[in-house]
Amino acid sequence: MTTRILISDQAVRSATAMGRSARLRAFDLTLAVLLLLALSPVLLLRGLVALIAHGRLFTLLPRLGRGHRLYRQIGFAGTGVGSGLPVLFNVIAGDLGFVGPRARLPEEMDGRTQQGANVVPRPGLVSTHAVRRQAGIAFEDERFHDRLDIDRLSVSHSVALLVRFALVRLIGGASAVGEMAATVSLFGVPVANASMEETVGWLLARLRSRHATNCFFVNADCFNIAARDTAYRACLLEADRVLPDGLGVAIAGRMLGTPFAENVNGTDLLPHLCRALAASGDGLFLLGARPGVAEDAARTLAVLAPGLRIAGTCNGYFTAADEEDVVAHINGSGAKVLVVAMGAPRQEVWLQRNRHRLIPPVCLGVGGCLDFHAHRVSRAPQWLREMRMEWVWRLLQEPGRMWRRYLIGNGVFLMRLAVHVRSVRRARKGDAA
Repeated sequence: MTTRILISDQAVRSATAMGRSARLRAFDLTLAVLLLLALSPVLLLRGLVALIAHGRLFTLLPRLGRGHRLYRQIGFAGTGVGSGLPVLFNVIAGDLGFVGPRARLPEEMDGRTQQGANVVPRPGLVSTHAVRRQAGIAFEDERFHDRLDIDRLSVSHSVALLVRFALVRLIGGASAVGEMAATVSLFGVPVANASMEETVGWLLARLRSRHATNCFFVNADCFNIAARDTAYRACLLEADRVLPDGLGVAIAGRMLGTPFAENVNGTDLLPHLCRALAASGDGLFLLGARPGVAEDAARTLAVLAPGLRIAGTCNGYFTAADEEDVVAHINGSGAKVLVVAMGAPRQEVWLQRNRHRLIPPVCLGVGGCLDFHAHRVSRAPQWLREMRMEWVWRLLQEPGRMWRRYLIGNGVFLMRLAVHVRSVRRARKGDAA
């Protein structure tokens, strides 16, 4: 009886998977045909350009498809706008879908054997990794994102991912065209253009060398504050590294022609840093937020980074009279990294004022990061973050506190940014002349 039930369950699952695959194939085929019909004038013109410029119509590039089977991906000869449009013929032929893991090059088989090739799904033109890379939040390995696509693959997932990809391309992102500068000067503040991995490595190197290091994060609101608070602006200018956080800063980088590699915000950085500290055995001190928040955040981080040593915690509601005791508590903990979550500009000013008295080599100002990790404030869903619209979630959560920052502050930032970009472009033209 049990065997018959198991066989029946397997048959149901197999039939469900086959039905989902058939619906997805019908979706891909229908969308590809509609796009070919709609874009036929563009295809004809682009094909004519390829023939005139290169003497041939197409290029055929080898790629690995479903089950590691080799296929030829079609593109117009040459590069430039529209060169990839013929790939729609690959979708019609079944070599590709619209959504799925990236089609690998033959040399990317990575030692996997043909024996397990039948479980390799059909690749796609758009993947979760591509969307998150475009949004600057592809912090996990590409194969981790591939598994997400495989597990969720359906018509609804495809439609949702394609919409998110189109939106993030519209606003620009990490892979926007432009020079990848090591730093981007925004309103005179040098903002580091680095990946999450590089940033964690840099912080560990500073820890090992025992260089006294202040690392801060800036978003659109931070630049608005710095425009009227000279002490805060001085802190940003004197920091050892300032990192980009949020859509406003990403738009600024793109408008200046120097897009940021990733959205290296404090909330996402902290778990990555904690895993590195767990491996090295170095202690972490959490300072800030309301009473009890740092302790709750410490428990969450200990789960995310097994082996992490929390050297100490302290809330951020202390007075000037308590400052000596707070500094002594931090220094006596043996922590090598101090995370301060008291909000801008208080945390930056406090760290800059006390930097010479603090023993931990690396100090970070992370805003409301601990509230997220303590689960006192919920983080925006991943799909909303992929569209660079986490600020909408924060506004919906706390409209009374956040409306001025986002509804007015973002507009002020964009107006100031337009003036800044215009002056930078004028200066570049002057230098070129």
